Amino acid sequence: MLYIAIVEDNEADRSVLLEFLRQYEEDNGCSFQITWFPDGVSFLEEFKPVYDIVMMDIEMPGLGGMDTARRLREVDPTVCLIFVTNLAQYAINGYEVDAIDFMLKPLQYYQFSVRLSKAIRTCDLRKERSVSIETPSSLVRLPLDEIYYVESDKHYLTYHAVRGDFRCRGQLKSLMAELPGEMFARCHASYLVNLEHVERIDRNQVFVHGKALPVSRACQKSLMDAFTRFLGGRRGW
Repeated sequence: MLYIAIVEDNEADRSVLLEFLRQYEEDNGCSFQITWFPDGVSFLEEFKPVYDIVMMDIEMPGLGGMDTARRLREVDPTVCLIFVTNLAQYAINGYEVDAIDFMLKPLQYYQFSVRLSKAIRTCDLRKERSVSIETPSSLVRLPLDEIYYVESDKHYLTYHAVRGDFRCRGQLKSLMAELPGEMFARCHASYLVNLEHVERIDRNQVFVHGKALPVSRACQKSLMDAFTRFLGGRRGW
């Protein structure tokens, strides 16, 4: 099932989107959980990073679509965003908020289905490259390439990332099973490092984004092997 948010103040346009989404489900044998928001303010107030696709109008009363999208990206940089609008001249600026596409009103089903299929393929790829973190105050979707390293402390994990530190309950062993092994490696019982951000490895330390982390004797060989494979893969790109 895919979770889709519609942010649209016009009820007629919202009805068309719902009709086309239901038709797409029938045509393609898939299932959507759809939530509608009448404006950008209510969308942001109730937002949780559980949506796979957000379809958003640009012209809305109060907070417009572009400003809503900018605030959306502060909490969820990976969700697939599609602008649905009659303002093509504004929609083409969607690259500023990493919009993957735009649909022009009045909507036609064929073009809608083509663009939705593209969005579904894109969001499937993005979901594979992110992790959802439930902190005491919020739910955050964090792209894997933004994670520097993960630190374990008893029953808690701290994700040290580009946008700051995020702490949640969890175990490093369980997290390792979820993350791609070609990208992450353990350097110590308490640390998991993102190989993309490793600067160098000494015998007892690994340097990740300027931070020196310990390398335990038990992890020395596996860490070096993982880093060597990672560097070899990068040369093959």
